[in-house]
Amino acid sequence: MKKYLLTVLALLLVFTSTELYAQKPAAESLEKICEEYKAKKGFDVVTFGPLAMSLMNIAAKMEMDEEERDALNVFKGIKRMIVVEYENCSRKDRTSFETRVKEVLGEMELLMSMKEDGETVEIYGDYNEKTGLLSNMVMFMPVEGGLISFTGSIDMENVAALANETL
Repeated sequence: MKKYLLTVLALLLVFTSTELYAQKPAAESLEKICEEYKAKKGFDVVTFGPLAMSLMNIAAKMEMDEEERDALNVFKGIKRMIVVEYENCSRKDRTSFETRVKEVLGEMELLMSMKEDGETVEIYGDYNEKTGLLSNMVMFMPVEGGLISFTGSIDMENVAALANETL
């Protein structure tokens, strides 16, 4: 019985870790690219780790009303955020960065694309229908030279509830 239980637990661990691992490579690849370009002239990269994200949430909640807190709650599963601004880099570095980012984004699902007044915003992520979680969301603004990467998960039920409250 003990052997059977250990086998079942091992299989569950393999299946759940495989699903979680499948969501990580794109986020890790983006993080490596951002770290590499951080040293290049014209690239401004700011990384917020888990502690910084928690502190920002705590600080923001102190100054918010209940509706704003509900909006912030949507992002409570976010563990890391990377903000990249590269509008003033060289053409060569910009092309190289965007090519590498687009390769990584090709592994993710395009959730939304908007184009208005010559500006483009593309939002990518990994959506798991079974859990209702959106993982590793990326906002890419190639025309403006910007990228924001959120590592972690967003519960889409919370997003739907927030949307219903604000409509």
